[in-house]
Amino acid sequence: IIKLLLIGVIPYIIKPIGNLGGKSIAEFMAWFLIGFFIFSNESFQEKTASWSIVTFPIFAILLITRCVMYKIQVFGPYWDVLTYIFTCSGILSLFGLAKKFLNFNSAFTKYFSQASYPLYILHQSVIVILGFFAAKYVRIPYILQYLLIVLISFVITVGLYEIFRRNRVTSFLLGIKQFSGRYETTSCFEPFFR
Repeated sequence: IIKLLLIGVIPYIIKPIGNLGGKSIAEFMAWFLIGFFIFSNESFQEKTASWSIVTFPIFAILLITRCVMYKIQVFGPYWDVLTYIFTCSGILSLFGLAKKFLNFNSAFTKYFSQASYPLYILHQSVIVILGFFAAKYVRIPYILQYLLIVLISFVITVGLYEIFRRNRVTSFLLGIKQFSGRYETTSCFEPFFR
């Protein structure tokens, strides 16, 4: 586990390569390749569930440490290295906990696993538009604004998905597969759209 967490330092070391405007192409490519090689291994995926007992406390401790460091304004190389180890431990622990506790099938999970890519494409535009109008016209505390935007954008995004998946052109553009005239996604919201 320690070796795995230290892999997160590799992107930090190669960060200066291909650095364009504060974003490093090499760093993001390293994260992508590390994720691909590690998470494409089935046995590794199984082990993350048992490792979460160790990785989650590391993640929690580093989260608290980073908050304290931020509050007292301690930055520099320690901050960067902790950020990368924090990121790795967070990914490993959350993946492991999800593998342990969220690995089940239901109508809800089937619907949203098939709808995940179209929802991913649609959600940003909805959030940006709602956020713009909420920031400009809604005068309530920020936490309530945030919760309102999350709730309304979720409802609108799922509604748009339900509308777009019924049209051949938009379902094709969103990558929704069709089989012999029927859509692969069966909606858990079907009773509301009849």
